[in-house]
Amino acid sequence: MPYVVPNTFAAGVAISAPDLQENVDEMRDYVDGNVASADLAATSWAKSKHIMRGHYNPIVNIHSFTTGLDGGQKAPDTALSFLGDGPTGRNAPTSPSDVVYPSTSIDFYLAENADVMFQFTAFPHTPSMPNLNFNYASRLFVYLDDTKIAASRAWTTHVASAVAQVPKQKAHYQNPWSGFYLAKNVPAGQHSITLRGFTRARYSFLTKWSVSLEAFYR
Repeated sequence: MPYVVPNTFAAGVAISAPDLQENVDEMRDYVDGNVASADLAATSWAKSKHIMRGHYNPIVNIHSFTTGLDGGQKAPDTALSFLGDGPTGRNAPTSPSDVVYPSTSIDFYLAENADVMFQFTAFPHTPSMPNLNFNYASRLFVYLDDTKIAASRAWTTHVASAVAQVPKQKAHYQNPWSGFYLAKNVPAGQHSITLRGFTRARYSFLTKWSVSLEAFYR
């Protein structure tokens, strides 16, 4: 049966919040599985792919639709993503290992082949070290599954102290990071997209960071 508005509102009459909510709930239920084929015009102006029956998974913050999915997270100011040089660049500073920045991964499932766009922002902080000879102290890369996207590279640069008497180790490395990566025709199935990187200093942490994902079925 077609969608019928449970409540109508006449001009000059105050709108009741419960009545308005009932209309919204009725539309939600109609779109979420109650649309019948007889409700669509015979001219096929709308097809099943145009009807977005959404499913939201609050655990991973992913919203899936017939046409694709989106999700991600924005970290609050108090949430830092932290990594150290122990597993990354301490033992091999000229060839450091990339590890995951905690909480910056998005696991997602594609029902069909899709174009996937991933975006990120972050403000990294890396302490300076008196014997650190590498200007690019920390780096970040986007990984699709376990494949590094070399063109997504971001890095920190040295910011010297404005006070000459402050020793070098009191300066730091930083550089606002932001970027995106568009992967074309990613095959159906389970995937992940991740921020990974390394530091040659003792540690590096991200502040004011966010990651997001949009997938569009082909």
